[in-house]
Amino acid sequence: MRHALLLTTLFFISTNLIAVPNCTLETTSGTTCQIDVKDLHPAQSAVGMRQVADKIAKFSKMNEKKLQKYLKKHPVPLVISPDGQFYMTDKHHMSSAFIRLERDEHLVYAEVKKNWTAFDMKVFWQKMKAEKYVWLFDENGAAFDDPTRLPSKVLELKDDPYRSLAWAVREEGGFEDLNLPFAELLWANYFRPLVKVGESDREFEKAVKKAIPLAHDEAARDLPGYISEEK
Repeated sequence: MRHALLLTTLFFISTNLIAVPNCTLETTSGTTCQIDVKDLHPAQSAVGMRQVADKIAKFSKMNEKKLQKYLKKHPVPLVISPDGQFYMTDKHHMSSAFIRLERDEHLVYAEVKKNWTAFDMKVFWQKMKAEKYVWLFDENGAAFDDPTRLPSKVLELKDDPYRSLAWAVREEGGFEDLNLPFAELLWANYFRPLVKVGESDREFEKAVKKAIPLAHDEAARDLPGYISEEK
């Protein structure tokens, strides 16, 4: 009995001492690894800086243990490209907030969804588009075809106020959070021609109030997380 208990204890200790490996070009699909945020390549052009600021405030209140627990629970999904880039297909806001914290290192947990280093870049981008792993719209909602226009670093992501609007509307229950990549960017483009977002907090709050009923409109029915007025 004691022998079995000792083995169980040693197994638990050794398992918890095993470090999560660093992400490399050889990391296989389905593997969890760690990577510095500065080495992540965005798969979209912009984020909502109001949401980033909100996450910075929340992270700043966490101690290191809670912060690491959060990061481990929310790994960054990665696709590794033939030219050696680690494209993040989600968690752009989390990463944008985390890299702005004052700390010695900015390691996050990541899950490699696809290792596509064996393909050439043309096939890589075809597959990225087919799998909806990339969002080829700029911060103003204008579409573009050339993926080289994407920012190369997380800190180069621009601000899209309508992405912040979509986040705020979702927080108010305007639509459901289905945890789908780029879902709020689809909502941002829906709100863009319908609501004016000013720069001040007061103008933003007014925009949110105006956008909430629009989120329940029949015109938004095909958007992810849509909730009808009847609900």
